[in-house]
Amino acid sequence: NVVKVELTGHCEETYDFTLSSEEHVYACNGARVHNSGKSFITTGMLAYTTHYYLKLQSPQDVLGLSSSTGFVMSMVATKMAQGRNSLFDPYRSFLRDSPWFKNYHALLDEQKPRGKDDFYKLNELFVSYRHRGIKTALEAAHQGTLRGATRIAGAIDEYGHMSSDENSVTGGPLVYDAISRSLLTVRGASERRLRKGAYYLMNGLQFTISSPRHRRDPINNLYRQSLENKSILGIQMATWDINPDFPYDSNTIQSELQKNYTRAMCDYGAVAPAATDPFFPSLE
Repeated sequence: NVVKVELTGHCEETYDFTLSSEEHVYACNGARVHNSGKSFITTGMLAYTTHYYLKLQSPQDVLGLSSSTGFVMSMVATKMAQGRNSLFDPYRSFLRDSPWFKNYHALLDEQKPRGKDDFYKLNELFVSYRHRGIKTALEAAHQGTLRGATRIAGAIDEYGHMSSDENSVTGGPLVYDAISRSLLTVRGASERRLRKGAYYLMNGLQFTISSPRHRRDPINNLYRQSLENKSILGIQMATWDINPDFPYDSNTIQSELQKNYTRAMCDYGAVAPAATDPFFPSLE
């Protein structure tokens, strides 16, 4: 809140800048975002998953699991800093700023017994709801540390840029498998209840998003699996097909295509080259 405004008698001219293009995207020191919306959609779905389980009076009992079972939601990326910027911090913003969560947190604060621990924690390291046994955290992309938890959801960012080595504990395949297998408890319980008519239950969800790197990278391999596996929803879309702020004929997209067509089609068009640094950019 503004407490006081005082004139000092000293004035300085200040400046701002605007962009003439319709997209209003500024590139500084070569850094820019792809603006496709995949991270935004993922963090929104994770926030909704949190909302869903918080509304269940006892999520563990509803699923027929032990009341002592702790539920985990994990966010993973090639680098911790990247995962924080693209997934964890936006997720916390959803929880901090949306009206439903604001009202829910206010209710928890009001109902907290004096001298007892808070019902929830919302900090830079993790998010937890003690009364529901739910914790969300940013975790390292390592098979060993990801194993063992009972997850209700998991997300991997830039999966296509992880190693394709199936024997590496930090490679895409083993990291993906570690999260997928940790969802089996909740998925099995959900399917069991589903067969009994509990159609409202949410299954264990795994979100794997990425721009491609080459045609045999982990995300492209997973997308090809989705074409045969009905339990995997695979979506391959260009930035201009999913984000209305960046149509194909926009100045930003056309500028990127003119600078490096193959790289721009990979980063913005979801069309990966045959190799990471191909001698022939196209097989055509």
